[in-house]
Amino acid sequence: MVVQAHTARLIALFVSCVLYGILLTTFISCLRSLLFSASQQFRVKPRHEIKWPIVAATISMFIVSTFSAVVSMQDVIDAFIKYDGPGGALAFYNSSATTASAGWLHWVPAFEDSVQVILGDGLLVNYMLARCRVSPIRAIQTLRSPSRTSARSHQPVTRSPLSFTLPLFLYFE
Repeated sequence: MVVQAHTARLIALFVSCVLYGILLTTFISCLRSLLFSASQQFRVKPRHEIKWPIVAATISMFIVSTFSAVVSMQDVIDAFIKYDGPGGALAFYNSSATTASAGWLHWVPAFEDSVQVILGDGLLVNYMLARCRVSPIRAIQTLRSPSRTSARSHQPVTRSPLSFTLPLFLYFE
């Protein structure tokens, strides 16, 4: 059975709204753990204890997800409510004239996904550098010249500071 475009958009909107609800609850609990101290009856942590890059990335990812949900909702509203041409929503999604007039609505999801991936990868790199206790400058220098030689033995250095601390789950898909 082939699912038509307008049916697929409605199913995608329903699933994304359910997942957005899950995101909203986890976002609130994440901010609570980042900004409040559990040991002191949920008082705000002192400024030096708050991990500001992680708070900024968390809020940024939430804003991007919210914008994605709004764009998806706007696309469905345009197709099912505002479009009054022949053929209904199916004609709206199959017509190149209507998709060209709403051009930015169709490339924004790819941009949002890219921003989410960049923010998530940045958090992962931040975690790995903190876990390895390596400064970002040293990590970049290690990645630039992995075949440095030892000053004493003139033998190539084969192990970088990051090579032995990667968690096991990163090696498997």
